[in-house]
Amino acid sequence: MNQPMELIPSKFPHLAIKAIAPLICITFVGCVSRRGQDLASEIQRNQDLELPSQASAEANLPSEQFAASDSHFWWEALEDETLNSLIRIAHEQSWDIRIGATRLQEALSGLRSSRAALLPSVDLSLEETVNEFDVDSNEFQRETLRFTTDLNLNAVWQIDVFGQARAALKDTKYEVAANEELLRDLKRIVTSQVATTYLQLRSTQAQISLAEQSEARRADNLGRIDSLLEKGYATALDFSRTESQLYQSRATLAGLKANEVQLTNQLSILLGISLVEVRSLIPSGPLVQPPQKTPPPSVEQLIYNRPDIRATEHRLYSGAYRLNAAKASRLPSLSLSSQIGSSASETGQLPSLERITANMIGSLVTPLLGRGRILAAIDLQSAQLQAAYLNYERGIANALAEIDSALFSLSQSHEILRLRTLESNSARRAAELSHRLFLAGELDYTSVIVAEQTRSNAESNAIAAQRDALTAYVNYVSVVSPRW
Repeated sequence: MNQPMELIPSKFPHLAIKAIAPLICITFVGCVSRRGQDLASEIQRNQDLELPSQASAEANLPSEQFAASDSHFWWEALEDETLNSLIRIAHEQSWDIRIGATRLQEALSGLRSSRAALLPSVDLSLEETVNEFDVDSNEFQRETLRFTTDLNLNAVWQIDVFGQARAALKDTKYEVAANEELLRDLKRIVTSQVATTYLQLRSTQAQISLAEQSEARRADNLGRIDSLLEKGYATALDFSRTESQLYQSRATLAGLKANEVQLTNQLSILLGISLVEVRSLIPSGPLVQPPQKTPPPSVEQLIYNRPDIRATEHRLYSGAYRLNAAKASRLPSLSLSSQIGSSASETGQLPSLERITANMIGSLVTPLLGRGRILAAIDLQSAQLQAAYLNYERGIANALAEIDSALFSLSQSHEILRLRTLESNSARRAAELSHRLFLAGELDYTSVIVAEQTRSNAESNAIAAQRDALTAYVNYVSVVSPRW
């Protein structure tokens, strides 16, 4: 792919120069005449928008697509009021989002400064001057002090003949637009992180409940084996195996509780609230089920609407105008200044408005020495523009890869969950049956131990599969939904 190093995002502002010196315009504009928008379009045209996983995934997805007019946020499909509340809190309290908002305010301040650069500056000054004289009119030596008071209204206007200030204004406008999109992208990322962490926390709580039930069953089994051992109906080997299972379940339970605390702390940081508040918000109860149907993505719509891609696109435009401003600094600058004022030469007397003087000065300045600094600045902006071009191209490629990975994970997660649920149900029935057969004397205790171990693992795997299916849904909709 041909990657132009430079571009001019707007027409050359000074048409008179074009008429007088067309060769200058050819040199200044000819090789960089394409707009930033043209570069963005070229990158999009050269991207392969076909996703390998889309064809297989769409068999399990409904035919409709996400539309920009969707009235509901994607997390509302989970029908979890606690999650909805947490996301609302995150949008208001998250440190990352608030930091992004301050960066947007910084960019808006730069925009106001760039706009002011196009306007004249006016200031009012009051000066008090002391003059000392040592000779009077009769040539007698003496010291004399004379006080002069000047009241002046000064105006200076830097005329933007070659578009440097206008290019800087365009640069800051696109920088503001980029920060707006970055703020939207921060909300998208934080929302996804809050949902994922919350679902992981709830799944860990469900696994803790299963581990506690398993511990209770194994403790009960150990008591029974101990009783049978005293009567001679069990062996020391059976007792040791049962005791080992009990210790294993307790170790698993301790690890799950440690993971619960870690996830709660992570959620506290994401939400920007205290640990006590987080713990008070998390309810007990079963883990929500993942939605069975999820609309497929509209890839072209995503390329034009994803906030992270939009941000890199605006940075590309910003870099183009910044390069334009750097080039314009090589050309002469024209400024007009005027001064209107009055003065008083008597001590303690204010200037009189009856005696007003005025002057106007026009200046044309062109750089002679120090051009190396200007050329270095142009090279710097050219390199930064090239980096912005590559970042935009990489952003689209990353988005496509994210969508494809999320599609494949989503299409497989439901099948994995179905199989893990069947596995858990079968393992539970096998454990219950082995226990009854052992009590009836038709099965040795080794089979009971194996069945209980299998049940514990299968139930934990089913919860993990449910968590993975929910995470796959969150990862998918967070990269394709238009409601970020």
